[in-house]
Amino acid sequence: MDTAALRDRGRASLRELRTRLGLDAGYLSRMVRALQRQELVRVTVHPADSRLRLAELTETGRAELAEQNRRADGLAEGLLHGLSTEQRGRLTEAVAVAERLLRLAAVEVRAVDAGSADARACLAGFAAELDERFPEGYDTADLVPPEEIAVLLVAYEEERAVGCGALCALDAGTAEIRHLRIHPDARGSASGAGS
Repeated sequence: MDTAALRDRGRASLRELRTRLGLDAGYLSRMVRALQRQELVRVTVHPADSRLRLAELTETGRAELAEQNRRADGLAEGLLHGLSTEQRGRLTEAVAVAERLLRLAAVEVRAVDAGSADARACLAGFAAELDERFPEGYDTADLVPPEEIAVLLVAYEEERAVGCGALCALDAGTAEIRHLRIHPDARGSASGAGS
């Protein structure tokens, strides 16, 4: 189960939370314990990896989150009330651009071992997408073998692999880009954000 699936279910590993929030492990532990005492979260063991602990909102926690969201929505509505329809549209567009720029700023591209788990996952996603897109399918045997990849670049957003590209050497001075893919969730992050 990947981290995106955990988030969809209202859960996240403590490791992921520490990375995403940039918190010290001890500080995060104290925060989680305080939330547990208030019965807002529960901590369980990851079903597929007993080394990972998961934080999950309780029913009380979900109700508190809903209330906080309701209050935030009310505050935003009050702020927007004085704007014209055109001004609201411009503000919405500006916020969307800012969000895309912040996402783009968080992306880090790294060279990884072509046989690593992230590399295999990215290449498997590339093959699966082509297999679905083309009527004749895509044979994973057509993927460039790891030993023929000179450099495999993986793009990470909040430590999640969201894209890849393989550089394969043709001769001493020439290489070609193969298996270029961006995860569907990350597509469009740079569009409309300027150059």
